[in-house]
Amino acid sequence: TFQSGIEYWKSGLKGFEDAAEALDVSVEYGGSTRYDAREQAMIVEQAIAKKPAGIAISAIDSPLLVQAVNKAVDQGIPVVMFDAEAPGSRSYSFLATDNRNAGSIAAEQMAARIGNSGQIAIITLANQQNHKDRTAGFEERIRQSYPGLKVVVVENDQGDAVLAQQQTNELLKTYPHLKGIFITEATGAYGVGSAVEQW
Repeated sequence: TFQSGIEYWKSGLKGFEDAAEALDVSVEYGGSTRYDAREQAMIVEQAIAKKPAGIAISAIDSPLLVQAVNKAVDQGIPVVMFDAEAPGSRSYSFLATDNRNAGSIAAEQMAARIGNSGQIAIITLANQQNHKDRTAGFEERIRQSYPGLKVVVVENDQGDAVLAQQQTNELLKTYPHLKGIFITEATGAYGVGSAVEQW
C-alpha cells in the first residue's frame, strides 16, 4: 500500500490476513512510509525480487507503478489491484469501492448536515484516480441536487496531514462563511479535523 502507517489500512490488512489463514497461504505486508510514488515503486520492486506467488497493490497513480506492475506480470507474478489502481498496467483485476458513488453519497451527507445552502470546500489527492472519482461524484451531486450549495475551492493536500491542516486554516480565513469541507482521503482528514477543532 501507500502510506503504510495510517489507520485506514488496518481493517483491510486484517481481512487479507483472515483470508490468507482460511486459504492456508502466508502474507507479507509492506508499503511506502509517505505518499511517494518512487518509494512505492521501490517496495514493489523489492516484493518482485522475493518471487511471491502474487502481489496485491493499492497504487499511487503514477507511471512508475505501471512499470513496476508490468515488470511483475512479465516475470509471471499475478498482480491484483485494490482500492486504487495503476491505470494502463497489465494487472489481472481491480477491486474497489465505486468512488464516484461514494462521492455522491458524501454530498448527500454534507447537505443533511449543513442544509441546502452555503459554501463548501474539497480537499483531495488531485493526482489519484480514486480521489478524482470521489471529487467528481461529490461535485456532480451538489450541482444536480443542491443548487444552493457551492463548492468554492478544491485543494490538493498531497496526502499530507500537516499540509491539509494549513490549507484548512487558510480556507477558514479566506471563506469565513464556509459551512463544510469534504476531505476525500484518510491522512488529510486528521489535519482538517485538527484545524476545525482549533478554529
